[in-house]
Amino acid sequence: MRTCVGLSVACCIISLGLTGVAFALFIAEKRKQLFDNVNDLMFIDNTEQTFFQGPIGEATSEREQFQKWAQSSHDMYKECLREEGNTKEECTDGRPFLVTVFNVTNAFDVVMGEKVKVQEFGPLHFLERELKTSVDKAYWDQTGIAKFQSTKTYALDEQRCTLACRALLKAEIVVPNPVWNALVAAPGVELAFAIALVHVGIIKATPQDQLPFVGVDLFNLIAGAENDAFVSTFLTEPDMMRRLAAIGAFLATTKGALSAMMAGDLSKTCLLGAHAMPVSRCVALLKATQQAVPKAWRLATTATRPSYGAGLANPVFIRVTVEQLLGFDGSSFMDPLTRMSGVNFAALTPYIEQSELLMASKFGERGTSYYAKFNNAIVDCRFDRDCTLEDASRIDSCEPSSACTPHSLGGYKMQLPGRLWGEAGGFPGYPAGKVFQMLVKGLHVSMVSKGEFDMDIGQFALKYTRFLLSNIKRRTENCNGTGPGSKGFDCDSPYSAVYIGHMAGDKPLYLSVPYFNGDLMQNPGEVQVGQDSEPYSALSRVEITPCTGNSWCNDTDPLRDLLYMYVEPESGIPFAGQNPTQINLRIGRHASSYFPQMRDAIVPIYTKRSMVSAPQRTLQVLAKMQATPANSHQLFWVILLGGVILSAHGVCVLACFWHRRQKIVQADMPLGPEDMCVKCNNARPILRL
Repeated sequence: MRTCVGLSVACCIISLGLTGVAFALFIAEKRKQLFDNVNDLMFIDNTEQTFFQGPIGEATSEREQFQKWAQSSHDMYKECLREEGNTKEECTDGRPFLVTVFNVTNAFDVVMGEKVKVQEFGPLHFLERELKTSVDKAYWDQTGIAKFQSTKTYALDEQRCTLACRALLKAEIVVPNPVWNALVAAPGVELAFAIALVHVGIIKATPQDQLPFVGVDLFNLIAGAENDAFVSTFLTEPDMMRRLAAIGAFLATTKGALSAMMAGDLSKTCLLGAHAMPVSRCVALLKATQQAVPKAWRLATTATRPSYGAGLANPVFIRVTVEQLLGFDGSSFMDPLTRMSGVNFAALTPYIEQSELLMASKFGERGTSYYAKFNNAIVDCRFDRDCTLEDASRIDSCEPSSACTPHSLGGYKMQLPGRLWGEAGGFPGYPAGKVFQMLVKGLHVSMVSKGEFDMDIGQFALKYTRFLLSNIKRRTENCNGTGPGSKGFDCDSPYSAVYIGHMAGDKPLYLSVPYFNGDLMQNPGEVQVGQDSEPYSALSRVEITPCTGNSWCNDTDPLRDLLYMYVEPESGIPFAGQNPTQINLRIGRHASSYFPQMRDAIVPIYTKRSMVSAPQRTLQVLAKMQATPANSHQLFWVILLGGVILSAHGVCVLACFWHRRQKIVQADMPLGPEDMCVKCNNARPILRL
């Protein structure tokens, strides 16, 4: 018996087609949700919202993102270990970085005018750990701005720091003395310090009960207010810095009064502390003091030479341990001449930052982590000599003017705005040549895109944008002296170095790329803007011998010293990067009475290279996410077109069946089961059982 199932088949075809169309629309909706999810991952609008929808799941909720953002380094380490597929080597209890240090091998030759020679040692391996505290959640929820305190501490990397690494921490090296070189960084301070040494010698040589009469006995000062002012200001004041400031005021007012006297004005006075003294007596006191300076200098430097440990190069150079130099685990040293203690280069001392970051979508492309405030300020007045702080505790408490141009404290911290596959809600992205500005510890670091590259992640391919260091912003305003105000701090600096002393207690410190290698910057010409000429090349005044004897030192890979960042372009998420920097101290900037042959030079102190790299599993997740829209787009069209074709075919078959039936009815013929099982063109059965 023949049974026709054509009608059922047609209906099935239509059902399959409509199911395909529905599934294609489902894929399209999930694809749109993926875009929404990735867009959500760029921003944290508030700290409490728990709603989420889409393929990425709960990770896109505001609360989940906030909790992940607020994690300490140790929490992230534990979470990394819990994730399946991650290895202990991929998970680190903090951000790994390494340090190398430089030992001056010819300190005496340097003060005699020779070129500085340094030997690099290292590397030392450490971990940087971050803890976010004082997060103002209410402020974040109201404004979309993350207001918090970040504390960074440093620990030895137990896995990577070998016995040689640990031994190097205890080793002694010779470095420029930051105390002495900071004191003489300004013109005239060397004389003030030498006079202070005269006073120190007097204190040591004079019985305590005779000190109140020293001014009268040694300098013919008038007993009473004049002598008392001398004793209290220069001899009994315990703070060396206050004594130096008082001596500086005495020298400046004496110079001013003397100039006025030469012009015929005898009314000007000099200052002994708060006491005003006639110009003739000022000059007599200064001459008598200067006569004692050579002997006082010789006695003081001879007595402290063993403590400096740098031979006849003291106090310009000093011998310290590496951990004292770096300030690791609270280590420091004391300057023998000034008796100033707690001295180090602060490379590994705990660092506290008060920040406000734009984190919400309402801020557009800056809402991914852009500094609104750094250390509670939107500008830093210390970058301009012509800016005066009205409140010493606030770095932004100056009044901008044509002469005073404070340093802006805006810039990206880490995550960038994503492209979002060109969909609505995305941003333009970073084609080759485009530059963005990061803020790193208050300094502007410009990064330039080198375009997109592919990275093989097992069976996946991950596209990423490669950013390299373009340049570091320098202060070169008014270098030719024709504009308002003073010359910028970097007007007399080599092109390869950036002055950072204004952020470090006015020590003559400079930041540079490792080994002053200008090739590590993609646009080195930009750092020269504003300077008519370079005073000297940093490398022309120092000879650097790189470290040897281990795999890192012997590595010739150019990436080793390159500042770079790799970013997944659709989400803006950075997944790898390195920030190598070199800290240097300037010596001999001004002519010295005691080291007249010593040349101006910028001496390397240490390099620091922080590194970050996401685990392999994270890279695979990024690669899958990146490929999903293209794959789902293709799948959507295949299924949709298939569904439409099937549905159309089913409708066509039904139409044919209906047409044939109508012909039979119109002919008044009896209908049998086979009469619904004919093809439209030849009326033959299409399916029989």
